[in-house]
Amino acid sequence: MPVVLSLPPKESAALRDAMPFLAAEGFLVEEFGRDTFAVRAVPAALGAAEDPESVRETIAEILAGESRTAPDRREAVTCIVACRGAVKAGALLTHDQQKRLLSQLARTKTPWTCPHGRPTVVAFDRRRLDRMFGR
Repeated sequence: MPVVLSLPPKESAALRDAMPFLAAEGFLVEEFGRDTFAVRAVPAALGAAEDPESVRETIAEILAGESRTAPDRREAVTCIVACRGAVKAGALLTHDQQKRLLSQLARTKTPWTCPHGRPTVVAFDRRRLDRMFGR
């Protein structure tokens, strides 16, 4: 089922402008009448069962950065999709999923931080680990 978005004219224009960037990331957005759009597909990173409210929130987040230049906007869309599709705290992963995730991280340009600058890896020396575990 597509998610139908009815937007004010300014946001509709912004969404029309963003459609190439969205398509490049795996969104399938079609005009569905005046200032109305049907989101028929979302990137695989967001999962097949993406709920309508999450689709609306993701599109709104992308439209919030409408003043960016094209390369910046393309990167912003990529970052938003990556962030929303990220493994969340407490999620259980199989050993193979864990290995694949670490392998993908190692192949990135900046494996030490997420797109927002938060660390993806932390290091503890032996002394600190010992203190953490009461040794």
